[in-house]
Amino acid sequence: MIPAKVISIGIEIASRVLETHLFKYLESKTNNVIKTETIREITARASKLAFKGKDVCIFDTAIIIPIYI
Repeated sequence: MIPAKVISIGIEIASRVLETHLFKYLESKTNNVIKTETIREITARASKLAFKGKDVCIFDTAIIIPIYI
């Protein structure tokens, strides 16, 4: 059994990695300044899906976070 603390830390790290990649990707695809809140919103949704045991893939960057509990 994996302790809850380890799982939450894993999700937090995955979220930050996703957030960084997503930010860089959107920044490279558009000239507009991307709001951090938008990135965090998308990241939060991705984390919820991942927490439910689903693979998360966003846009064509193939950012996949498989988290299985």
